Amino acid sequence: MSRITDQTKRFIRRVATFRNCCSRIEEQFAANRLRTTDVELVYASSFLSVCAQWEGLLEAVIYEVGCGEGSRKRGNARAVTFKKRSHLEQLLLFPSKDYLGISTVKQAESLTRILVPSGMPVATIDEPSRTLLQQAGWIRNAIAH
Repeated sequence: MSRITDQTKRFIRRVATFRNCCSRIEEQFAANRLRTTDVELVYASSFLSVCAQWEGLLEAVIYEVGCGEGSRKRGNARAVTFKKRSHLEQLLLFPSKDYLGISTVKQAESLTRILVPSGMPVATIDEPSRTLLQQAGWIRNAIAH
């Protein structure tokens, strides 16, 4: 699962960078070196970057669950295995989607449950985190649209 590990590390780094950026922006704003519109623009673009990284991580998890090395843990047996990523991609993008749109953790879990009945590893995301991620998704949509 190195692809998931790499994606997770990138996501964690992106969140840390976002936090550091916010701290620096707040300092500059408090010193009257930035306008409110500048701060809003930086926050919006940084937030969208974090959301994109999260969506990339979820996509990597879905493809790893369907095409990666199977788990030996009890309850994590696959219902179906794809030899090639392109075959899973054809199924997930059916009938005519251009990209794998996963807007909620619930959606990601539903996709993983097709492949692994236990829904692992997405099923392990706790409720407070799901709520936070859902709120982040709403904010993302408000910014993007």
